[in-house]
Formats: sequence, structure tokens, C-alpha cells
Amino acid sequence: MTERLSARRVETLKPPETGRIEVTDSEARGLAYRVTAGGERTWTLRGRVGGKQVRFHLGDYPAMGLSDARDAATELRARLRRGEDPRAVDMARKAAELAEAGRREAGSVGNVLTQYWDLHLHEKANAATWRRAIERALVAHISKPMEDLTTLELDAAVAAIRKAGKPVQANRVRSHLRTFTKWAQEKGLAPDDPGKAMAKRSEELGRDRVLELDELAAIWKATLGPGGQSGSSVQRAPGQGPVWGPFIRFLMLTGQRFGDAAGMEWSHVVGDNWNQPARGTKNRRPHVVHLAGATLELLETQRSETNAGIGLVFQTPKGGKLKSSDRRMRKLREEAGVADFTLHDFRTALATHLAGMGHPEGVVDRILNHAASASRASTVARAYQRNDLLEQRKTALEAWSGTLLKSVGPIQEVEQQNGR
Repeated sequence: MTERLSARRVETLKPPETGRIEVTDSEARGLAYRVTAGGERTWTLRGRVGGKQVRFHLGDYPAMGLSDARDAATELRARLRRGEDPRAVDMARKAAELAEAGRREAGSVGNVLTQYWDLHLHEKANAATWRRAIERALVAHISKPMEDLTTLELDAAVAAIRKAGKPVQANRVRSHLRTFTKWAQEKGLAPDDPGKAMAKRSEELGRDRVLELDELAAIWKATLGPGGQSGSSVQRAPGQGPVWGPFIRFLMLTGQRFGDAAGMEWSHVVGDNWNQPARGTKNRRPHVVHLAGATLELLETQRSETNAGIGLVFQTPKGGKLKSSDRRMRKLREEAGVADFTLHDFRTALATHLAGMGHPEGVVDRILNHAASASRASTVARAYQRNDLLEQRKTALEAWSGTLLKSVGPIQEVEQQNGR
């Protein structure tokens, strides 16, 4: 049916019981108003494209009222008279929108971070740890296009870590985020570098905590457990275990980094030396660690626990690498009765006590594999110094082992104290 539509008529036209009603507007040629039994109300226009009659959907009522529908019909008829095909234009627009959406998805923060890992980060020290840290920092933005990532969002991610009471970690994450965004821009994966203008790093206050010998002894004993012995598979102290306990004592004896020791393999142990390959150290420099007598005894107990010395020296029951655990550390502090210490404090304790025992700073630095001590000389000089100081390092680590075990007391005595 055809009639001159009014706003009132459009509003009050009742749906049919079945099918649909269509009223053609006599004022706007080709414009029709449809109402279905389900209550759907739409505007359509009949026109010709390439000699064929086509029905176009203009919009839905009430979002599009009568006046707007007439304007839309007039505009579309004008396009048809010019020979345009609105359907082709719409298809091209939708195709362009899909292509743009695909491009933005391919260039999402998450996808770029994956490429960053594959092409750059995985070769770096502690790569997996820092990938997780970056992903946690960017978790709210992981799906957004890299080009939409802002400096303010990066600053907010770092600030959240700082507010959680981790200023040192906040600074490290900030540094990694800046490297990531700079790399993305250089590789053409982002139009600019939002990390370049990030807020300055926060001030770090160095830890003054130096574990005394009696505290180290208490921690050592806490790793043994009731009825346990050094490195034994029978230890069952709360929060400890047949691998975690010996691992803690190994860190205390050697002063090495958690990550380096966790990646230690039996193939790296040659005689009384642990030969760390460059790929396994934080500063990507090969490192030799003397293994004192007590340290070798501890490793032998682990050899029996890990299939006669295959793969990792310290490994989880499933053969994986050990990871830091806040829960284990809380229990270890409770068992030892020593508050406010971290595993990294074992390095500070070793360095401080060895210095107090008269061992040169250069020797201690090389025991700890500090990058600064290896960067002061040429490549040839560094190689010479590493080898030249092996005997001094051996002497220092043997002395440290003796001092530490003396503070603990005889193993038998410790076992008796634990009810063995």
C-alpha cells in the first residue's frame, strides 16, 4: 500500500499477526516502511543497479525516523543516478575495515612481544623471567595494537610495581619495557617509541643486610630438617625438600646467583670446578667456580638423587629447573628464626666475610662473577686474570667453606640436635 507517511503513522502502525506489513511513502519515491510480526521496523528503498531492481536497507526505526529516512532515500537515489553501486562501495569499505583490523591484530602488543622474544630476548640472560615480567606489566594492553600503546600506560605499569613495594624490580621492568618499545620501532613494528619518554627510574636504596655467621648457621640447620643430614634424600623439613635444602646450602657455600645455580648441569662439573658456559651466566661471560670439599660432598648426594648425574644438578621431581618461591622462603625464615633475608644476601655475606678474612676484593669479585671486574681490562688481560686468580679463588672458597661449617658445627652434632 502507498500513502503519505507521517511520524504519527510510522509510530502507531501495528505489527501484523503473521508476515509483515509494508507501506510505501508517496512523498519519497521508492521509500518503504516495513513492520514484521516480530515487531521489527525498517526502512528500505527500491532502486536499479545495472538494469536490475535492488532493495537497499536504509536503517531501523526508531533509530532512523521518517525525516532521516526520506533524506537517506534522496541521497541514495542521487548516487544511483550517477551510476554508483552502493553495495560495491560497502563491500570495499568492509574489506578495508577487515584488513585494517587484521593488520592491527597482527601488530598487537602480544604478537610483537612474541617476535621480540623469538628474535631478541630469548638469547639474553634470565630471558624467560623477564618475558614473564613484561607480560605481567602489559597484561591490560596485550591485545591492543602496538601503535596505540602510550607512554602513560607504560609509566602506570611501572608505578604499580613500585607501589607494591618493589622499587628495584620496577626499575628493571622499566628498563626492559624501554628496550622492547625501542626494538619494536627499529624493526618497523611500531610507528614510534612510547618508552623513550617514560618517567625517570626511581631511587634504589641498597640493602644493608649482611648475614652474620650465627644467622647463616641457623639457616643451614633449617635446611637439614628433623633427622636429616647435609644433602640427604631423607630430609623432610617443613618448607624444604631433598632438592631445595641442598640447593640453599650450595648457594651459601659458593655465593653464586640463583639463576646460574638453577641452570647448573652435571656436564659443567669437571673435577673440583664448575665451569659455567657464557650462555648460562647473567653477564654472558664464562665463569669458573671452585667447588670446595664440602660442596663436592653435597653434589654427590644430589647425583644419587638425579639419575646418576644426568642433566640438571638441582631439578624438580619432573626434571625441570628450580624456581624461586615466596612460600618456601617464608617457611625457611620461620624455620631458621632469621627475618628479612633473601637468597641474594648469601652473596653479600660471602663477600663481606671473605673481605674481613683478608681476601682481596678482586678475588672476591671474580668469585661472584661481577661484570665490572671483568670489564676493566682487555680480552687477553681478562683471560689471564681469570686463570691467574683461580688458585686465589680456590683458597678463598675453601676458607669460606671451613668458616661456614665451623659456625654450623659438626654435622653429627646437628643431626643429634635434630633428633637423629
